[in-house]
Amino acid sequence: MQFSVPPKISPLFWGVLITLLAAGIRLIYILQSANNSPFFYNPSIDALYHHLLAVDFARGNFEITGPFFRAPLYPLFLGSTYALFGVNIFVASLAGHLMGLVIIFLIFIIGHRYFNLATGIIASVIYIFYYPALYFEGQLLVDTLFSLCVLLSVYFLLRGSEGSIKPLSIYLAALFLGMAAITRANILLLFLPAAIWLYFRKRNFKIAFLFWAVAFIPILPVAAVNYFIGDDAVLIASQGGINFYIGSNKDADGMTANMPEFGVTWEYDDCKFYAEKQGGIRPLKPSQVSSFYLKRGLSYIMNDTGEALLLFFKKIYLSLNNFEVSNNQNIYFSRQFSSISKAAFIPFSLILGLAVMGKILGGITRKEQLLLWIVAASIWFTMVLFFVTSRFRLPIMPYLTIFAGYGISQLYNSFRQGRFRQSSKAMIAGVIAFGLSITNFAGLDKTDFAQAYFNLGNIYLRNGEWEKARAEYARAISSNERVSIARLNIGNLFFYGGEYDSAAYYYTEEIRYHPNESRAYLNLSTIELLKQNYESAGDLARKALEAKPNITPAAVNLITSYLQSGDSLMAKETGRRLIDSIGPDSRLLLALGIIFQQEGNLDSASAYYQIVLADTSQGLAAEYNLGEVYSRDLPFSANIAEARQKAEFNLAIIEIQRGIFDSALDHLLNIIESNSGFTQAWINAGLIYDLKRNYGKAEEFLNNAKGLEPDNVVVVYNLGLIYAKTGRLPNAREYFRQALSIDPNFYPAKEKLGLVEKILSGQRIEN
Repeated sequence: MQFSVPPKISPLFWGVLITLLAAGIRLIYILQSANNSPFFYNPSIDALYHHLLAVDFARGNFEITGPFFRAPLYPLFLGSTYALFGVNIFVASLAGHLMGLVIIFLIFIIGHRYFNLATGIIASVIYIFYYPALYFEGQLLVDTLFSLCVLLSVYFLLRGSEGSIKPLSIYLAALFLGMAAITRANILLLFLPAAIWLYFRKRNFKIAFLFWAVAFIPILPVAAVNYFIGDDAVLIASQGGINFYIGSNKDADGMTANMPEFGVTWEYDDCKFYAEKQGGIRPLKPSQVSSFYLKRGLSYIMNDTGEALLLFFKKIYLSLNNFEVSNNQNIYFSRQFSSISKAAFIPFSLILGLAVMGKILGGITRKEQLLLWIVAASIWFTMVLFFVTSRFRLPIMPYLTIFAGYGISQLYNSFRQGRFRQSSKAMIAGVIAFGLSITNFAGLDKTDFAQAYFNLGNIYLRNGEWEKARAEYARAISSNERVSIARLNIGNLFFYGGEYDSAAYYYTEEIRYHPNESRAYLNLSTIELLKQNYESAGDLARKALEAKPNITPAAVNLITSYLQSGDSLMAKETGRRLIDSIGPDSRLLLALGIIFQQEGNLDSASAYYQIVLADTSQGLAAEYNLGEVYSRDLPFSANIAEARQKAEFNLAIIEIQRGIFDSALDHLLNIIESNSGFTQAWINAGLIYDLKRNYGKAEEFLNNAKGLEPDNVVVVYNLGLIYAKTGRLPNAREYFRQALSIDPNFYPAKEKLGLVEKILSGQRIEN
C-alpha cells in the first residue's frame, strides 16, 4: 500500500493550495520585515552592489568600461524591475518572493510527476518552512533567481526527455541553464553532465549536443560585451579566480570571504594591485587578475596538498552541517524581525537525514531521479571547491527537499508493507546523517552577533543617526572585542563631530587590536593635518602605506604634509613616486595638478586634470570596492568620482583665468549635471553668464547656489549686482544688506549699497 492522499482531491488542487500557503507566509514575512527590520531598506555589500548597478541601469547610466566582475543577469533583472516600478526595494523583495513561489510550485510538480503525489506535497511544504529560502528570497541577491533558472532547466529537461523527444522543452531547458550561468557562472560545470545524461536517456547524440550548444546562447552576448566593449576575453565574469583563491589558501577557513593578504575588508583594487606587484606587469586586465589568483590557489593545493585536503574535508563538513553560514548578513540575527520566521522551523539537518533515507529506500530507480542527484552534486561540488555559505547551499535545497519528501513517503510505505529491515537501515542512516549534521566540530556560534551589530551600526551611520550607530558599534565590541572596524567607525563618528582627540583614541585602539589596519593610520594622519602637525601627519601616512601600499588617500595625505610644510618640491617628487608605485590614480593626479596650479604652472596643472577626466579605468570590477560603494551614501568620504569633479572644476577655473569662458562653462555644467550639490560650480557658472550679460541665467544659477549655501556672502553679493544691473534696485539694496549681515567687513557690498541707496534717494552720484 502506497503512502497516499485523499483520492478525490486532484494534484492541481494540492499544488494551488500549497502555493497559496507559501504566498500567505511570504506576504506576512515581507510586511513584517519591511516594517521591523532596519536592514530591509538598507542593502549592504553584495546586495548594495546589485542595487547600485540596477539603479544605474534603470536611469540609463549603465556604462560598461570593463568586463563584468560578477555575472550580470540579476543586476539587469533588478534594474528592469526598477525601470518598471521605480527604485523600490519593497517591490524588488516582493519579486524575489514571487520567484520563490514558482520554485515551490516546481518542487511540487517534479516531486509529484517523477516520484509520487505525496513526495510533491511533502517536499514543497518542507521548502516552505525552510527559513534560509524565505530569508534569501527577500534579499537583493542572485541566489533565488539562480535557483529558479536551474530548477526550470531541470523541469523542462525532464519534460523534454519523456517519451518521444520534445525539442522545444529541451531547448527551453538549455536556455534556462544558460541564464543560470549568467546569474552565477559556477553552473557551467553542469553543462556537460546534463548533456551526457540526456544522451544516455534518449540515446540521441544530436539532441544532446544541441542542448549543450543552445545553453551557450544566453552566454554569448555577455562574452561579446566583455570582449568588444570591456576589452577583455572573459566568458561571463572575472571574479572566478579570486573566489577560488579565497577558498584555497593557507589562511582560508572554508566559509569566510577573507583574502589572506588583506583580511575580510579587501577590495578589488587591493587584489589587482597585489597581482600587478607580484607579476611586475601593469596594468593587468581583469582576466589576468583572475588568472593570477587561480594559479595561486592551485599552487597552494599542489605545494601544501595535505593541508589543502584537510581544508577540503572541512568544507565538505561545513556544507553538510546544520549551521547556516552567514555571508553578507547574519541569518540568525534576522529572525527577530518577523514572527513568521519562527514558523519556518525545519532545519537543514532534518532535511539531509530524510533525503538520505529517501536515497536508501528508493535508490535511483529512474533516470529522471538520477538527473536531480547530478544537478545537486554539481552545485554542491562547486560550492565546496570555492567556500561554503548558506546562500551558496540554497540552490541544492529544492532537490534535497524532494528526496526528503520521498524519504518520508517511502518510510511510511515500508512500514505499511512490513519491510522493517530496509526501513531500519534507512532510519539508521538518516539518523547518522542527522547526527553528524548537528555536530559542531568547527566551533560555530549561532549567538555571535558582533558582525550583525556592526552592520546595523553602518546603517545608522549612513542614515545620519550617529548615537544609534555608536551604540551598535559598542555592542559589537562588547560581543566580540576583536571585531574589526567597529572602533574605527566610532572614531569616525567623533571625527565627524569635531572631537578629534576622542577620534584619535579609538583609531589608536583599532590599531591595538588590528595592527595592520591602514585606515586607522590614515585617519590619524588626517587629524594631524587638521592640527597642522605636518611632520606627524606624514609619519602616520607612511605607516598607512606600509600596512597597505595602495591606500591612495594616505598617499594624498603624505603629499599634502609636504605641501603644507612648504616643501612643494618634495610634494611633487613624492607624488610622482607614488604614482609609479600605486598607479595613475585620479586622486594622486588631482593632488599633483593642485600643486602645479598653486605654483602658477597652469599648463602642467591642466595636463594632470585632463588625465583625470580621461581616466575610465574604474570599471564594473572596481565598483565592487566596498569603500567606494559606501561612499555614495556617506556624506563624508571623498571618492574617485569626487576627484574627477574637483579636477574638472579646477580646469574650469584655469580656463576662466585664461578667458576661455565657453569651455569653462561647459566643464561647470558637466559638474552640475553629475553633482547638483557642487555649490562652487553653480557660482562660477552664474558669474560666467553674468559676464556674457545673460542675466536671467546668471540669476537662476546664483539662486541655486544660494539654496545650497544661504550664507555665502559672494553669492548674495553677486545676486545684488544682478538685480542692480537689471534695474531692480530695491532687490539689490536688500541683497547688499544681506551680504553685510553675513560679513560686515565685506567692502564691495558696503560700497555698492551706498551707491544704490543714493540712487533710490535721488542723490546725485559723483564719479
